[in-house]
Amino acid sequence: MEWKQLKQLVSKSTLAGLLISLGATAFLTVDNKIVGALLFSIGLTAVILLEANLYTGKIGYVNSKAKLISAALILIQNLLVALVCGLIFYSTKNNICSNLWLNKLTKSWYEFLFDSIGCGICIYLSVELYKKTGSIFVIVLGVLVFILSGFEHCIADIFYLSASMSFDLKSILYILIAIIGNSIGSLLIRFLQLNFRFCEVKHENETE
Repeated sequence: MEWKQLKQLVSKSTLAGLLISLGATAFLTVDNKIVGALLFSIGLTAVILLEANLYTGKIGYVNSKAKLISAALILIQNLLVALVCGLIFYSTKNNICSNLWLNKLTKSWYEFLFDSIGCGICIYLSVELYKKTGSIFVIVLGVLVFILSGFEHCIADIFYLSASMSFDLKSILYILIAIIGNSIGSLLIRFLQLNFRFCEVKHENETE
């Protein structure tokens, strides 16, 4: 990867981390969960429209070693930016986030994994359906589904962890689980989508 490409990748990944942190901040500042989910959607909507690099929006499209390396770099930068933003939020809003993160930790590891897979599915669908329709409604809908369903987004979760100052082993482990789950969910839907297309093409060729 050339220096110019790396610089652009880091810049776009930084932007995505900031935008998701903005959405997470908005979510934390309201009591109504539906309103909070709608406000959070500004983050993902801006990521997609501004073509920023968000790991959960990119991992489903990884099909080569180069893209895998890029996805790893995007993930690291997303996490670092959200971590810093969480610390800033904590310093200005005290411990408003503590209850949210502690409630997440009451889930068993496999519940957290399943919820992370669900989020990966929602984010992939939001990105893919926007590509097909050009409508931001599908982005907002995807965010509403994953938040109201209690699904886990690894970048938002590192923000919540940082904003609650809960830097313990279990919290770090759950972030890793969220990353794995988000990746599985996105890649699973992508695989099924491509397999469906392959079956359609094969069927058309056999009927010709």
